[in-house]
Amino acid sequence: MNSRPPIIPLFPLEKVLFPRMAMPIHIFEDRYKKMVEECLAEDKLFGVLHGLDVQRPAVGTTARIEKVLNRYDDGRLDILITGEQRFQVHSVLQDCDYLQAVVSYFSDTPSEKPDHAHLSELVRLYKLYVQRLELEQKNKLQLDDLVKEMDEESDLSYVIGQTIGLDIRSQQELLEKTDPLARVKLLTVVLRRHDVVHGLARNLFEGTREFDPTMN
Repeated sequence: MNSRPPIIPLFPLEKVLFPRMAMPIHIFEDRYKKMVEECLAEDKLFGVLHGLDVQRPAVGTTARIEKVLNRYDDGRLDILITGEQRFQVHSVLQDCDYLQAVVSYFSDTPSEKPDHAHLSELVRLYKLYVQRLELEQKNKLQLDDLVKEMDEESDLSYVIGQTIGLDIRSQQELLEKTDPLARVKLLTVVLRRHDVVHGLARNLFEGTREFDPTMN
């Protein structure tokens, strides 16, 4: 199977899918039920796109269906997908039941890579963020193990980008960046802002009913 087909089905979603990240989605429209069934039968990828803003070069991520989690009597499905490759939409085709697009694929451009100091600071801030969530110890250990396993900056960026409550606009900005150092800097700024806000709230409200130690 060609993993980089020039024409792919499109699935607009009010979320951003990052490469190598998993996401459960619910399929309920007839046209997308048909799309998913065809992708399952032919082992095809489809493209996840936030909204359908094709007035500009829209950027999304191809998705592979990892598992059908649930099938309903009316044909609806719950599926688990994993992001693979980033793509840019060049034109949208409407000659079948669901939308398709002519796309090209892109990777990071050669540029300055984050050094150990950049990545260490990002991991430090992320661990502080997670610590404030007051997760169960089991979940904390899982996140720690996940961070340790990230041997590529992009993996680390996407894991953090998906788990710190970034707004959709910032998630899309992260997805579109082709400079690894720029991704690290964006996330570092966001986490430092969380850290500052939490510190101010602690100083103002600690010991009162208004202070929530899990606030990020």
